[in-house]
Amino acid sequence: HDDAQTVLTAPLPSTPTPALAGLRVLCLDNDPDILAGMQSLLTRWGCQVTIATHIADALQQQQHTPAQVWLVDQHLDDAQHGFACLQQHLPDGVLAALETADSEPELPQQVKQHGWGFLKKPLKPAELRAFLTHANAQQAQSSKLHKSP
Repeated sequence: HDDAQTVLTAPLPSTPTPALAGLRVLCLDNDPDILAGMQSLLTRWGCQVTIATHIADALQQQQHTPAQVWLVDQHLDDAQHGFACLQQHLPDGVLAALETADSEPELPQQVKQHGWGFLKKPLKPAELRAFLTHANAQQAQSSKLHKSP
């Protein structure tokens, strides 16, 4: 019952979450089924979602449709890791969360040191929603700070 597919497609309120309306989210995962589940879930919550299966796709998507939040899986194709991807490619001002089923004890701490979210797989929709709501509030706060009077 705990596989990602079940968790991501679990019935949830399909009404948009006002706190997430219009939030631009990029999902990077090498599993198309997980991406499809994420896209469906986040779209129901009112987010604008772009998906990518490779880092190059994600960077290209970011140029066309800049996301405010990146959700990145730890294990990508070609032995690439989400943590390294975020270190090298996360644009300034973009918030991020690393998703993983790994139980490496140092990983959550390393992720938090960078100020990113850490989401354990299988993802729990309530945790994902809490992270995105927090991220959206941070985005709103920082855009207020950067607006000139």
